[in-house]
Amino acid sequence: MEETKKRTRNVRTKEERVAALDEKIAYHTKCIATLKKKKDELLKPSSKETYKELMKAIKASGKTPDEILKMIKG
Repeated sequence: MEETKKRTRNVRTKEERVAALDEKIAYHTKCIATLKKKKDELLKPSSKETYKELMKAIKASGKTPDEILKMIKG
């Protein structure tokens, strides 16, 4: 006859289970923060888009870029 192996259960205390869950929560919170940071980077306007908006505003004002520079430099 074959020997039947009984599986032993690893009985953990309530505190051990809570600690394991806390570790998982901390890990996933860190992952979520990283993903949110990446999302914000994607959503923030790039310098190219900002430059285009600036040029549109300059053209709409009727002034030349040189006049704008003189105004800024004071």
